[in-house]
Amino acid sequence: MHMKLFTGLLTIIATIALFTACNGGGGFLSASGTNNEVFVIIDDTAWESAPGRALFDVLNSNVKALPQPEPNFTIQQITPENFTSTFKMARNIIIPDISSIYSEPKLSAEIDKYAVGQVIMNIHAPDSASFVKFVTENKESIVNYFVTKELERVSKWLKNEIPTPVPRVQQKFGINIHFPKGMTNVTEHPDFYWATNNAARGRKDIVIYQFPYTTETVFEKDSLIAIRNRTLGKYIKGSFNSEMT
Repeated sequence: MHMKLFTGLLTIIATIALFTACNGGGGFLSASGTNNEVFVIIDDTAWESAPGRALFDVLNSNVKALPQPEPNFTIQQITPENFTSTFKMARNIIIPDISSIYSEPKLSAEIDKYAVGQVIMNIHAPDSASFVKFVTENKESIVNYFVTKELERVSKWLKNEIPTPVPRVQQKFGINIHFPKGMTNVTEHPDFYWATNNAARGRKDIVIYQFPYTTETVFEKDSLIAIRNRTLGKYIKGSFNSEMT
């Protein structure tokens, strides 16, 4: 029976500082801040009450598919009066807007309003109760929107920084991927490729592996987790011969 190969790409740790404040052309500076950092512009009372707690819970939810719990975002709360020009350069901004002028909750987005590479999400609602209900019900949409924007920034930065995909990965797996600089420590096995900068701080690892596709069940969650654990446990050993999962 002819078996196709399923290629899985696992980025274990990839923290890349992007878009530091510099001239972005057209009179605008580039948005600044760290990866996955979100500024919430809201007064202290609202932040500590139900609307703020609901939004915090959404942004503080755990990243999917990691073996350990890690929040999706680093959250910074800024009061409206302190939302000065410095903070207006942030890359990800959420502005809750609770007012009776709105008949129903809704989302709106502004791109590059104060800086290039910036996104501002406005969450409008007529009252606190509807705000809480809306952000809770739209948790996935809010998180996915900012995650997608972060991935777009990383992709753009990598292609500008390293315009040529990694040749060996092209040869081995038939895919194009751009690695950040410094990923010079490479381990290869059949159907397995691991690159790392092996740094004590700012550690980055990229693992690529492939395995035979036999039935659709290989794409089920438990199956993918088992394959990941088996592959990483086999090829990536820690201290005292411990295994990574």
